[in-house]
Amino acid sequence: MKKLFVFLLVLPSILNTNAQNIDSLKHALTLAKDDTNKVITLYSLYYHYKRDYPDSALPYMQESYQLSNKIKFDAGIRHSLLELSDLALNLNNYKQALNYDLMALPLFIKMKDTLGLGFTLTHIGNIYSELHDFKNCLLYYHEALNIMAAYSDVEHVILYFYAGISGIYEQNNQLDSALYYAKKAYQLNPDYGYGLEKMAISYGRLGNGELALEFYKKSIQPALRDNARGDLVNIYSGIAEVYKARGNIDSATVNAKRALFYDSGSLKATQILVDIYESINNKDSTLKYLKIITALKDGIFYYEKEKLRVLQNITYNEEIKSKDVEAAHIRSQNNLKLMLLLAGFFAAIIIAVILVKSNRHKGKANVILQQQKQKVETTLSELKSTQQQLIQSEKMASLGELTAGIAHEIQNPLNFVNNFSEVNAELIEEANQEIDKGDLSEVKTILKDIKENEQKINHHGKRADAIVKGMLQHSRSSSGVKELTNINALADEYLRLAYHGLRAKDNSFNATMKTDYDKTIGSINIVPQDIGRVLLNLYNNAFYACTERSRSAVGEKGKMENEKYEPTVTVSTTLVPPLGGRGPRIEVKVADNGNGIPQKVLDKIFQPFFTTKPTGQGTGLGLSLSYDIVKAHGGEIKVDTIDGEGSEFIILLPV
Repeated sequence: MKKLFVFLLVLPSILNTNAQNIDSLKHALTLAKDDTNKVITLYSLYYHYKRDYPDSALPYMQESYQLSNKIKFDAGIRHSLLELSDLALNLNNYKQALNYDLMALPLFIKMKDTLGLGFTLTHIGNIYSELHDFKNCLLYYHEALNIMAAYSDVEHVILYFYAGISGIYEQNNQLDSALYYAKKAYQLNPDYGYGLEKMAISYGRLGNGELALEFYKKSIQPALRDNARGDLVNIYSGIAEVYKARGNIDSATVNAKRALFYDSGSLKATQILVDIYESINNKDSTLKYLKIITALKDGIFYYEKEKLRVLQNITYNEEIKSKDVEAAHIRSQNNLKLMLLLAGFFAAIIIAVILVKSNRHKGKANVILQQQKQKVETTLSELKSTQQQLIQSEKMASLGELTAGIAHEIQNPLNFVNNFSEVNAELIEEANQEIDKGDLSEVKTILKDIKENEQKINHHGKRADAIVKGMLQHSRSSSGVKELTNINALADEYLRLAYHGLRAKDNSFNATMKTDYDKTIGSINIVPQDIGRVLLNLYNNAFYACTERSRSAVGEKGKMENEKYEPTVTVSTTLVPPLGGRGPRIEVKVADNGNGIPQKVLDKIFQPFFTTKPTGQGTGLGLSLSYDIVKAHGGEIKVDTIDGEGSEFIILLPV
């Protein structure tokens, strides 16, 4: 139950965010001094992006928190922490969300900000609700309710508390208590849709189907008015359940399908249809919906709000972990073989030198040297063979890291296509029935639904097609043939896939991604598979550096520094004009704010087999291959780094 509140900051100008022009806000931000007015501007930009673009909103709230700390703006600090907790909860990072709330709690108490304290306690209750810790959830809800009751202008919040507490008791099977709080919400506002829904659910669970239907039907109009698709799914599923219990199969079927229209991944509505078709011995329809339920329960398409997304990541991470262990084992064997071959190579050289010095006889020395030469040549041949194997292993590891992001992204559009197609088939059958009845009005409504579903199928199909084409392009062996390629699109696609791949492996991983692409560049002549491998390697190194810095803080001082640290990877492209006898070039920069590269190893990073990662986590060929690929394109690759602050890799490619 993730109903998150927008709290009231002490600065009222934030409430006018939607009335302001976004471009003027961004311009004002560039001119603002480090004061409370700048915090207000950051809040305005944050609220503009928060609902539809949370990733874009995050940097503004992070900067607001940092600035509020810098200028000692207490209200800004408290409310920034609440909003950061809100964003973390949306990303299912429950531990981080709870940490932000617990940091904010003593600040609200210290400043005697009771309204803010009430919102903070509510937010903590939401987190425990998501974790199904009903005991702690109710504890914080009741404490927040006692505080909020003193404010006459937050009736909507009190309504939410009553309905929310009713839902918690209902989930805990305490049905009398659930009905009690649902009635309190209904008495306070008989038109409150969420409260009406809780009344219907409570009566339904208590076996009073008549009252359950009455309140379900009353709650439809408020849900349609607010475009609350999730509530509509619950309402129509509940109506279908009541009709099914009464033996009214036709009405139960219609309402279950209405629920699926608003969310084709509704497990409850699908189960109702399975029960109905099974009861009337319709084997084809029963089998069809049983297959959908199987897919939902396997975590392929089914999401129980945000919590099942975490479950899907856990399942998927186990598969990725297994693959990583296998890949690490192969790399470890290759590294061991390489070390043995190098040892043999150097041993052969030492023996050759000793024999030359100890044997003054020219003829005998020449024979011995010839023998050693043959051994060295054999060793070098084996080394080259091993090097080729390692290069191929590096390429396969690169493809493997893409697989995590691709699999995460491609499954959803494919499931949407399948399920909307099946829903359309059902709707067509309904349309035929309505045509036979002569109800043209209902036919038009159904056809409109079919058209909307077809548009969704087309959209998700194109998305899946684009992902597959990108994957095939990367996995295809490079022909070495250059082709016109949009470097901005290539850089952005690999950045997103690298990020999702790491998120799939470790759901605690998080980083801010900033991009600045020069739209005047257009397409350039490159081998896209090769340049893609270069970009993927640089992105993975950048995310790795950020992750290592996040984990490096130890002790109380380290923890304080780590809380202020925000992992960030920045990618930009620029068209560099002709300079110094050189033609125009494309500059691609990949920067991170990780630990940086120590100066003592900076000259070695492009050498084959050199790596700063722990044994088994890197072959040391990524940057070496990247260097060779860029050189083969007639370009150059450079690095700027500050130890402890970050690194920036710069690729220059001729146009």
